[in-house]
Amino acid sequence: MAHSKARVMLIGVFMLMLTFDNNWSLVSKRVAAQSAGESSSQMIRSRMIDCVMCDLRYQQFLRAQLNGSRLTGAYLFGSDFSRASLVGANLESANLTLASLERVDLTNANLRKASMTRSSWFGATLKGASLSFAKLDGAYLEAAELTDADLTAVILRDANLYRVFANRANLRKADLSRAKMIRGNFRDANFQGAILRGVDLTGADLTNANLAKTDLRGAILSGANLSYARLRGADLKGATLRDTKIVGANLQSANLAGADLTGASLASVNKIDTNFCAATMPDGSQGVCDNFSKK
Repeated sequence: MAHSKARVMLIGVFMLMLTFDNNWSLVSKRVAAQSAGESSSQMIRSRMIDCVMCDLRYQQFLRAQLNGSRLTGAYLFGSDFSRASLVGANLESANLTLASLERVDLTNANLRKASMTRSSWFGATLKGASLSFAKLDGAYLEAAELTDADLTAVILRDANLYRVFANRANLRKADLSRAKMIRGNFRDANFQGAILRGVDLTGADLTNANLAKTDLRGAILSGANLSYARLRGADLKGATLRDTKIVGANLQSANLAGADLTGASLASVNKIDTNFCAATMPDGSQGVCDNFSKK
């Protein structure tokens, strides 16, 4: 009887291992690693992983080569992907809350709808990646590479994007409330309809960026470059634009009521129907209200 029970248990383990065949699956790697007495950090080192909806919380993927892996819906809470390579990987709807992804390479990866609250992305490469509808509240993305990335409707409230590279990135309808975007590179980026209330864009490069109908109330744009930016219908009420370069920008129908434009450059700007009511103008004078209200 005992022998039969042992055989049944062995068959069960064998069937479980076969569930993730042909891809050096996580389960088979765990079994092999445990047999060899290896540590968790040694288990997941390389090869593509195909593990949909897996529970991989707190796992170590340090420097792992996982290009093309499929981790759709995986639970990766607190996992460490530092310096790992996940080029073209699929992590749609994955949970990466509190995960460490410092210097990870996720070029052209799919992170749509992923939950990444308070995750760390210092120096990460996300070039061409899709992060639309992802949640990155309080995430740390200093010096991250987001060039050509799709961040449509992404949530980045209170996130740190200091010195981030996001040229040509699509941030349409994104929520970046109170985000720190100091000295960020956003040339030709699309922020149309985005929420940028209270953001700090000090020294940021927004040349030719699309900021039409964005909410920039109370934003700090001191020393930023907004040359040729499209700000038609944008709300910059109470924003700080001291020494900001706004050459050739489109400010048609924009609201700059109460804004501080001390020392700003407004050469060749489209100011049709722009509201400068009670704003501090570049020369220190106060903007007239004309037919505009102070709201």
